[in-house]
Amino acid sequence: MFVARMLVVGALLWPGVAMAADQDKRALAEEMLTLVNGQKMIDQTVQQTSVMMQQQLKAANIPPDMQPAVDQMSLELVSYMREKLDWAKLKPQFVDLYMDVFSEEELRQVVAFYKSPGGQAVLNKMPQLMQRSMSMIQGMMADMTPHLQETGARMQKQIEEKRQQPK
Repeated sequence: MFVARMLVVGALLWPGVAMAADQDKRALAEEMLTLVNGQKMIDQTVQQTSVMMQQQLKAANIPPDMQPAVDQMSLELVSYMREKLDWAKLKPQFVDLYMDVFSEEELRQVVAFYKSPGGQAVLNKMPQLMQRSMSMIQGMMADMTPHLQETGARMQKQIEEKRQQPK
C-alpha cells in the first residue's frame, strides 16, 4: 500500500518536476542567446542586408526617373525585414530551437564556455572573423567566376545544339 501511495504521489509530482526542468533549460537557452548577442546579430543582419541591397541598386545604374520608386521599394523591403526579424518575435522561437537541439547539460557547458575568457574572445572576435572569411570567399568567387561563366556557356551551347538535332 505504501509503495502504491508513493507511486501516486510521484505521478502527481512528476509534471511539476518536468516543468521545473524545462524552466531551467529555457533559462539556459535564454542566457545563451544573451551571451551570443542574438538580438545584435539579427539587427546586424538586417543592417548588412540593407547596405548590400543599396550597393546592388547603385551598381544597377537605375534610370534617374525610376530612382524615387526604387528608393521607396527599398525602404519598404527594409521595413518588412525589420518587422519579420523583430527580436521580440524571434527570441521565443530561438529559445525553443536551442532547447530542442541542445540537452540541458550541453546548454550548461556552452553557457559556461561563453562566460569564460576564451568564450568571450570567440564572441568578441567572431564578427571580425566572419568579415574576413567573407572577403576571402568573395575573392575566391571572383577568381572562379570566369571559369564558371565559361562552363555555363559551354553547357548552354551543348543544350542548344541538342535541341536543334532532328528527333
